[in-house]
Amino acid sequence: MLLLTDAEELGLVGARALYAPGAAADPIADRTGVLINLEARGGGGRAMMFQTGPNNGALVDLLARTSPGANASSTAVTIYESLPNDTDFTPALKRGVAGLNFAFIGEAWGYHSPLMTPDRLDQGAVQHLGDSVLGITRALVTAPALPAATPSTVFASVPVMGIIAYPAAAGWGVLAAAALCLLLAGWLQRADWTVAGGLMAVGQAVLALLIAGLLMFGLNLLSGSVGAEYYDRLAALPRLEAIAGLAGLATLLLVAAAPAGTLWDRWLTWAHLGLLAALALQFVLPGAGPVFAWPALLAAVGAAIGALLWRQPDGSLAALLPAALLAAAGIACTVELAHFAMLGIGAPMPWLLAPLLLPLLSLLAPLVPAGPALAGRRGPALTAALASIALAAGIALWVNLDDRAASVPPYAGTEKKQG
Repeated sequence: MLLLTDAEELGLVGARALYAPGAAADPIADRTGVLINLEARGGGGRAMMFQTGPNNGALVDLLARTSPGANASSTAVTIYESLPNDTDFTPALKRGVAGLNFAFIGEAWGYHSPLMTPDRLDQGAVQHLGDSVLGITRALVTAPALPAATPSTVFASVPVMGIIAYPAAAGWGVLAAAALCLLLAGWLQRADWTVAGGLMAVGQAVLALLIAGLLMFGLNLLSGSVGAEYYDRLAALPRLEAIAGLAGLATLLLVAAAPAGTLWDRWLTWAHLGLLAALALQFVLPGAGPVFAWPALLAAVGAAIGALLWRQPDGSLAALLPAALLAAAGIACTVELAHFAMLGIGAPMPWLLAPLLLPLLSLLAPLVPAGPALAGRRGPALTAALASIALAAGIALWVNLDDRAASVPPYAGTEKKQG
């Protein structure tokens, strides 16, 4: 069945007419086995499967097998469940219908904008949305039986590899593997790290999170985004994202310029902190585990390989290469997550991205100068950090003083009065 539901913004009117619980629901509701919902907030970007129902294991596995090019994340699902947002998928989900909800949210200026005409819609985004659901739709309509309800899984998309999914309990195995790698690295390099250096590295990581959060909060105030008109700030999202990115970059540069013990003091300490964060998230929100668990595993594997190579004659440089390659993969995934989170969070709370610096620190640790290598590099790092902050402040003022975006809908600001 191809279903077009109208009046979503007025209260999910069409979807509720079909799927609202009770006798008023349309008879078609009881014949719906799986619902594939397509959404858009804006006019571009890669589509993401950001919402599904409980007991989704078999359905997500089918998506991973049949639509390898789809972008999906149990982290996005976990975060979205905590938000008050609704889509046309909501009434069906409340009725107990299984399903998957897809959307693209890039080019956010086009959300409800009179300027978002068909010729301005990113055709690549529409194509990716269709590609993401074509495989699983074919599989569902031709299957002898629909996927059974099975325990929910943890999943995320990885470039080249597609969607990786595993039971939530397997997250403990990921963390155990990371812990074993760090134990091996710590044992092999026990002569190259100190308690004092480790404590200094802990303090630097905590301070980095605080600095990043305060910078993002202060720059957000400077941009005038707190309490600003919603659609106007959607139009400014690329600049607001640049501000948050510059704040994060400045924080990393400040850490790089800070005093340090040995390279292994930071490497092992920050990798352990990343593992502890992953452990905490596994306890509280296992569905969001990949945010910290996967970078923690990459950092730990890099540390273990690095420790083995470090013991070889003149092996210090070779020890950094595997860690750098693993770090590149982890950083790419973390930055992509930060980008999607910024698009979702928008203008009000960019400082919520600050904790993502922790996996970045764990991955970048072997590449940050320490000990004698730090000499002569502190000044340039501090200068670059201050330049990043100054540039971010300039962009924030630009956003604040800029005229109201032409893409703002005419009715913006009147919705509550109408309601």
